[in-house]
Amino acid sequence: MKSNEDRLELLKRVSERLQEDLREKVRHNPDAASQFSQDIDSDKQLSRELQHRKSKLELQHLKLFGKMRGKGAKFVYVYLIVYSAFSALVIGLQGFRIGQFLLPETALDILIGSTAVSAISLVATVLKGLFPTHTKKSLKR
Repeated sequence: MKSNEDRLELLKRVSERLQEDLREKVRHNPDAASQFSQDIDSDKQLSRELQHRKSKLELQHLKLFGKMRGKGAKFVYVYLIVYSAFSALVIGLQGFRIGQFLLPETALDILIGSTAVSAISLVATVLKGLFPTHTKKSLKR
């Protein structure tokens, strides 16, 4: 197994050889230096253009994702309001004994518990959406 010093020496020799080859090409063909420079400029421009396109696509993705989240959040919010209003109505009917309305205690416990679970899970979901946790792997994508 090669040591780090051996690898470093090998890299230096390869680099020197590549530089010698480039100098030789420039000596034999003076236009090669300007062509090489033009190629580098072209590559830089292409890189900037690709970065710009990538940024535009990421922005479009974020906008679309925001719209989708907004629709889903609105649906969940309306569902929670309707379910909570229904639960309040049932508890009110039970508490004031309107129209001979009487439910077993177990049914009331389940109704109150499920309403609390729905509200708590909605808050947890909203907080998770507001403060997402990113792993290094998902950030690199």
